[in-house]
Amino acid sequence: DAADRAEAAQAAAEAAQAAAEAAWAEFASWYLGAYAEPPTTDPLGNPVQVGALYYDTTEELIYVWTGSVWQVFATQIGPVGKIGPAGLPGL
Repeated sequence: DAADRAEAAQAAAEAAQAAAEAAWAEFASWYLGAYAEPPTTDPLGNPVQVGALYYDTTEELIYVWTGSVWQVFATQIGPVGKIGPAGLPGL
């Protein structure tokens, strides 16, 4: 009946919202955004994960966190280093 369909639609909408929020949290932990200075935490306030990226608005470069330093990931003309099977430098 209509009430059952409405409940099913509500449950599906809530599940979709939860999935979208989880996807955003995952994305936010890897791409930190654009900053004038290197970030020390991700947008959610968590420690930066190894492999996280941010765009340096001063230098106009993308950096990757190695676990101890920010290293240039890509220049304006393309990626730095060997392109691996995942399409990422160094992999």
